[in-house]
Amino acid sequence: MHKEKILLTDILGYMKTVRAPRRLSTTSVCRPPGAPGMHYLSRGQATTAIYFAIFTLAMHYAVTLYINSSFLKEFVGESRVGLVYTALSLVSICALALIAPAFRRFGHYRVTSLMMFFSVVALFLLAQTSSVIEILPLFILIHSISILTKYSLDLYLEEFSDDAETGWLRGVALTIMNVAVAIAPTLAALLIVNETDFSLVFIASAIFMMFTLAITTHKLSHIEPRVYLETAIGESLLMAWRDKNIWAALMTQFLLQVFYSIIVIYAPIFLRFHIGFSWLEVGMMTSIALISFIILQLPLGWLADKFYGEKEFLVGSFVTLAGTSVLMAYLGSASFAIWAALLFCGRIGAATLEVMSETYFFKQVRDGDAGVISLFRNAQPVAYVITPLLASGFLAFFDFRFIFLALGVVMLSGLYWCARLTDTK
Repeated sequence: MHKEKILLTDILGYMKTVRAPRRLSTTSVCRPPGAPGMHYLSRGQATTAIYFAIFTLAMHYAVTLYINSSFLKEFVGESRVGLVYTALSLVSICALALIAPAFRRFGHYRVTSLMMFFSVVALFLLAQTSSVIEILPLFILIHSISILTKYSLDLYLEEFSDDAETGWLRGVALTIMNVAVAIAPTLAALLIVNETDFSLVFIASAIFMMFTLAITTHKLSHIEPRVYLETAIGESLLMAWRDKNIWAALMTQFLLQVFYSIIVIYAPIFLRFHIGFSWLEVGMMTSIALISFIILQLPLGWLADKFYGEKEFLVGSFVTLAGTSVLMAYLGSASFAIWAALLFCGRIGAATLEVMSETYFFKQVRDGDAGVISLFRNAQPVAYVITPLLASGFLAFFDFRFIFLALGVVMLSGLYWCARLTDTK
C-alpha cells in the first residue's frame, strides 16, 4: 500500500516482467498441471478471483494504516515513529530484491501462500504482545509481507491482462482498492477499545489476510505468473535524467509520496493526541476525505485526455496540497466539519496529482522503458525511507504541528518541476 493509497503496481525498480509468448483468450481455462480433476477456471473467473483477493488484501492493509503510527507512538515516542517506517521501507526494498528469485526457485503460489500464513500468525501475536522487543520485528514483518503480497497479486493480474484491456483491468483494480481504503479507517475506529487498545484492529487485519489466503489457495494456486529478469538501475536513472519531461514527472510522483508518508504517519497522531478528536471522528474524517479518490480520478483523467493537458492540473494540485498542509498547522481545535472539509480538499489535490502525474508520465515513456517505469513505481518506498527519517530529525527541534508547515513548503517546490514539463495540450 503504503502509500496512503495502496498501489498494486509498486514493484522493485530493477525488475521487469518478461511477457509470455501467448496471452489467454476470454475462453481460455486455467488448471493445475497434472490435476485434471480440479476445478477449471475461465479467464473471467480467474480475474474475478484476483479482484476479490485485491479487495481483501487492501482491507487487511488499510484497516491498520491510520492507527499504526499511534500504536507505535506508545512504545517508541512520537519523534521516533518515523525511524520505524524508515527501517520498514529499507527491509521491504531488500525483500523485493529477493522475492523474484524465490518465486523462480520455489514457485509463485507456494511463496505467496507461505508469506500470507506468516502474516496471519504475526498479526495475532501483535494483537497480544506489549513488548517493544517483539512488536518492532512483528510490525516490520507484517508490513513487508503486505508489500510483497501486493506485488504478487499484481503479477497474477498481469497474467490475464491483454494490452488492449490493461487500462480497464487496472482501473477496476484501483477502484476496488480505493473503496477498501475509504471504508477501512472508520472500521478501524469502531474496533479500537479504550482509545489505546488496538488488538481488535490487528485481529481484523489478520482475518482479511486469511480471506486473501483462502481465495489464493482455492482459485489461484494453479496459476504460475511469468519469470523475471533484472535490469540495471543505473542505466534507467541515466535514461530518465536525460529526458527533462520524464525526470520532472518522476519528481512530481516522488513529492506525492512525500505527502502521503507525512499524512499517513503523522496526521492521525496530530488529530487524535494534539487536536483532541476521538478515534471514531478521526476515522470518519479520513473515510470522507478518501472518497475524493473514488469520485474524481476517472473524470480527471478523461478531462486531461480530451480537453486539457496535465500541466494545469498538476500546478493546481501542488497549490492545493501546499495550502491545505499549511492550514493544518494553524487551524487548531476547529469543528469536525471544518477539519473534515480541509482533509477532503487536501485529498482532492492528492487525487489530482496522482492521476495527472501518472497520465503525463505514461504518455512520455514507451513499452520498452520497463526500467524507467519501475523507477516511477519505486517513488513510494524511496519516499518512505527518506521522509520519515528527515521528519524524525525535524521533530527533535520543532513543535509537532510545524511538520505540516514544512510539508506545505515542500509541496510548493513541485511548481518548479511543473514549469519544466512540456504540456501535452
